[in-house]
Amino acid sequence: MIKLNCKRHPRSGLTLIELLIVILLISIASAIMTKLVFPKKEDLQKKSPEKSLETVIKLARKVSNREAKAMRIQFIDQAMPIHIDTNNGIPHFFDFKESDLDRKNSILKFLEETTGSTLKVWPSSECSFLTKMPIFLVTDKEDKAVFDEKEVCYAIIQNPTNGQITINTHKGFEDGYVDSSQSPSKWHKAGTPSREYFTVYPSGLCDYVSFKAENVPDYNKNYAVNPLSGIVEKM
Repeated sequence: MIKLNCKRHPRSGLTLIELLIVILLISIASAIMTKLVFPKKEDLQKKSPEKSLETVIKLARKVSNREAKAMRIQFIDQAMPIHIDTNNGIPHFFDFKESDLDRKNSILKFLEETTGSTLKVWPSSECSFLTKMPIFLVTDKEDKAVFDEKEVCYAIIQNPTNGQITINTHKGFEDGYVDSSQSPSKWHKAGTPSREYFTVYPSGLCDYVSFKAENVPDYNKNYAVNPLSGIVEKM
């Protein structure tokens, strides 16, 4: 009869059997890891409308307070153009003449994540891209993208239908107010047309608006922004 000597190695502190078990476990773990598909960074950034709105409201408040200027939160639907341009009459969020290298790199990263752009260096001429997902973007009163520590301020909206989430106008915000005397509280429109942005002021106050995505059943309800707290509530 053959007997295995399983004494511990004086240095390793492991028996031969324990060492074989460790090697086996490492091999199994390695095999599992090679099969896993890790989420892309853009997938980790996608949030529901209320969480996306709250994210950009915080960013807008920070920049607005620091610069003592009102900021706008823009809604940009899927398959809508994003321009890098000069002042030639085309509405654009990004200036082709941008000179700050860090801001340029942030813009290129933003375009890669939201439009699928493959640009690695700043373009040599004006250009435009179509969004492949709906987003919220913080801009100034001239509708130019603003930066927080040289990073574009935006949030991606989860899009379960993978298409445009509003109908025809692509304007998701509506002026109005919340009637708290009713239970549950209800959103009441102010009778004004929908628009693509609302304002955040240096004081931290926001416009009283709601957001709705008619083409997505899960989002086809009013998400009302509390102008004091910046919290977004589902009505």
